[in-house]
Amino acid sequence: MKKNNLINWNFIFRKIKNIQKRIKKNKNNYRRCRNLQRLMLKTRFIQLLVIKQIYKQNSFLFIEITNQHFLLKKKIQYRLWILALSPLYTNSNFLDIKDKKIYFKFCNFFKNPTTNYISVNYFSNFLNKKSKKWLLTNLFIEKKFFINWIIEIDYLSSEYTLLRKIIKNLFFLQFISFFNKTQEILYLKKEYIYQKNQSLNFIEYNGFFLIAFKNKKNLLVFQKYLFYFVQNHGLSLKYEKVCSLTQGLDFSGWIFQKKNNNFSAVISPKNLYNHQRQIRRYLKHPSLKNKSVDQVIFELNQKIISWQKFYSCSMKYSQTCSIMNKFLFRQIWVWIKKRSKNRNSRWLFERYWKQSKTKNWTFSLNDETLIFYKKKI
Repeated sequence: MKKNNLINWNFIFRKIKNIQKRIKKNKNNYRRCRNLQRLMLKTRFIQLLVIKQIYKQNSFLFIEITNQHFLLKKKIQYRLWILALSPLYTNSNFLDIKDKKIYFKFCNFFKNPTTNYISVNYFSNFLNKKSKKWLLTNLFIEKKFFINWIIEIDYLSSEYTLLRKIIKNLFFLQFISFFNKTQEILYLKKEYIYQKNQSLNFIEYNGFFLIAFKNKKNLLVFQKYLFYFVQNHGLSLKYEKVCSLTQGLDFSGWIFQKKNNNFSAVISPKNLYNHQRQIRRYLKHPSLKNKSVDQVIFELNQKIISWQKFYSCSMKYSQTCSIMNKFLFRQIWVWIKKRSKNRNSRWLFERYWKQSKTKNWTFSLNDETLIFYKKKI
């Protein structure tokens, strides 16, 4: 443990980022890019960081290290290659799931005056015969290693999900570059409304690719070429949706809508219903009989906080708060009445409901207090 504390992990992270930046910068120079990838694969301190990450997720490999030595070695190689490949297939329009400002990024995307129609797509079937052949020629990876990786791959492993994300991004970036090149040709054929140096406006979030269009004509042309690209590369569209923003788009728990030059992005009723159902199911769970009230309050608070962190910045959130607070009070009251059947309502109210400094009644016991839904957390 003492040795582990002496390692400067921040320095290692900085070094990795530096090498990744250099890989991205030299992606058009094949030889230079491959040399930097080799540097990433062979650097000892990067290998050490990868081992640390694997240990956190798969500690059993280190318990039986003599039996699991080969598997551990493979995992280290996979992770190193993922670090070497990821900078090549990233884009500023690829949004991170954990990004706290995701709502505002969505709003900026949908607010754009050229965004009137949206195509939502989700690709699948990335590792079939056709796509594998294409990947061997287009993916910056050693061919022999990649072939062995595909043969030996564990589809439930975290390495597979990371590789799948890289491949997905590669296919989509390839299609975007292909379509951007063909826009001018389509314009000359009068099949497409196009302005010079205009590229596709898109974002990627959680595997979904959203492409924005100003008019329906362009959208239909895009769909045609998308189907052609998908079939040609052996992919399949697992999910596909086309909609106008005037009607509204329900995506990731929000409804984005444009009407008469007014933009709105509010929490969807479906999202509210799912969150309410989650709380309802939790309070009805049989395991709560063995838990104390303050423990239940703590666990409920965790659910409320995690939901609020993602959706508290939404428009008209104060209205949502009042709806959810009323709902929460009803659910808590029903639950506590069932839990204490021999007690009357007055006793329950005096026992669990206390007046706070803001003169609001709060459900609390011992040191735990149930939090309210509010605009600012």
